[in-house]
Amino acid sequence: MTLLKLGDLVSFTRGLTYKKKDEVDDGGISVLRAMNIDLSNSTLVLDEIKYIDSRIKIKDEKFAKKGDILICTASGSKSHLGKVALIEESLGMAFGGFMAAIRCNSGCLPEFLYLVLTSPRFKSHLNTISDGANINNLKFSQIKDFKLSLPPIENQRDIVNKLKSTTPEIDKLIKISNQISKKYLSLKNINTNNLIEKLQIYETKRLKDVTHLITKGSSPKWQGINYVSEPGITFITSKNIGINKLRLDDIRYVEEKFNTKDRKSKLEKGDVLTNIVGASIGRTAVFNLSEINANINQAVCLIRPNKDLILSEYLSLLLNSGLYLSMIEKGATSMARANLSLAFFSELLIPVPPINEQLCFVYQINKLNSEIEKSHLLHIEKINQYNSLKDSILQRILISD
Repeated sequence: MTLLKLGDLVSFTRGLTYKKKDEVDDGGISVLRAMNIDLSNSTLVLDEIKYIDSRIKIKDEKFAKKGDILICTASGSKSHLGKVALIEESLGMAFGGFMAAIRCNSGCLPEFLYLVLTSPRFKSHLNTISDGANINNLKFSQIKDFKLSLPPIENQRDIVNKLKSTTPEIDKLIKISNQISKKYLSLKNINTNNLIEKLQIYETKRLKDVTHLITKGSSPKWQGINYVSEPGITFITSKNIGINKLRLDDIRYVEEKFNTKDRKSKLEKGDVLTNIVGASIGRTAVFNLSEINANINQAVCLIRPNKDLILSEYLSLLLNSGLYLSMIEKGATSMARANLSLAFFSELLIPVPPINEQLCFVYQINKLNSEIEKSHLLHIEKINQYNSLKDSILQRILISD
């Protein structure tokens, strides 16, 4: 069977871009975002829908229509680039700028192409595109030459029906495991918030009154200093900060001359690092590395606790809780990219129990979270196994036909 290029079978329409000031709480035009595509099962999730002012004029092509395949074209995580969802009925919703709509011509069945775009072969193509590159945007030019076999429409329909009859039980199991997995994550937050409520009996203090330093870094490029390969000064950015965990798998380095003696953002063991710019605003981790020369960039806030008054681990758990993340989101400036000022952190009120009570809080949270995480990971593994089984069935069906 002749192989055809994806670009010859479809059109590619980028999503709607809008300003923060255009957003409304409710009652406006619904906008689907990349986060509304579930990575684990390639389906649309109608949670956390954004709304924009209904007075804004939107082109008809920016609305998701039945038969569209929405694809994620921008993400902070490579794994989310290229994830897709099939629109099975028109919902009257627009789709945002971090997505695009793939629309089939008359010779290509959307349901069939959706199977191809969720197949291991297309996923492998996406991995090839991003392999070894710091890519966070997917262009149509990178996938339009992807080749696929396109049987006649009736054969395409037979393949779709064959898969529908083969995998519904697997889909059901994936859905159940996803729901349980999400409940575990919610449970972690509930446990933390419940324990924080018990801390309200203690005096609250401003963060600046229990810390030695609250500052942020700067970009080395502003100072005419370039990134270098190792060895150099370890340069921590917002992408290296996970929830209560520092991610060290993608560290960047800058020249030694960036580390002047008077730089306040030179890290010390026990410093608390918080993202203050972008989608992951408020995410916090403790810098627990010793004997490493490290600095931070301008998207990271460095908080250096007074160890006689507050523990680093206690502060990190506190700031990562749903209770404080909600405060942080409200404190962000309403710019195109969320942004927190150092003044906000300086004035942030937190309960400050005695050190032994803080130790107890850290122990309780870590113990509970460890037990929840074990169960959560078991269900993640189940989801991966179910998806692998579904992929293998899909691959066999596409090859055999």
